[in-house]
Amino acid sequence: MLIKIALFLLTLALAVLLSADWLLGLGIAWLPDELARLGVLLLLAGFTLILAGGSAVIGKRMWASFRDYFARPQRMMRKVLFVAERQHYLQQLLPFKAAYIAYFSDQQRKKLLATDNKKHVKLLYKATRRHLQARKAQLPPAVYRQWLQDSRRYYHLQDAPALLGLQQTLDAWEQP
Repeated sequence: MLIKIALFLLTLALAVLLSADWLLGLGIAWLPDELARLGVLLLLAGFTLILAGGSAVIGKRMWASFRDYFARPQRMMRKVLFVAERQHYLQQLLPFKAAYIAYFSDQQRKKLLATDNKKHVKLLYKATRRHLQARKAQLPPAVYRQWLQDSRRYYHLQDAPALLGLQQTLDAWEQP
């Protein structure tokens, strides 16, 4: 309805301005000026009415939108959607967290295993050295020095099987 009134005012303003132009062409002096002012006022009123009506409609729609946005059902729906999205995010994150935990626990296990291996190699090295010291008198000096150098080299290389082999060789040397 508001648009019909505004269009009517704009059409009327156009008709008044055309009649003022027509009367100016006829040579009537005072009437075209008054009709031109009336046409401009009608034109201004029509555009103002369109602007006010548009502003009222936009304001009404914005108010309804704000009211709907803050309504209890909408808030609850947003909360449910947020929780569902958060759960979906956590489900997607779970494999990455599991891989992260598995990787770092594996690294920790390897570190502990390396430390434990170093400790056992050191204990094996000390036992081999004590065994060599105990058998020093029974061994030829060249063999003793060679086995002593071998034990040091195996210790620095952290070669536990070679130290065990040397220990078994020492045990085998005692038997004959």
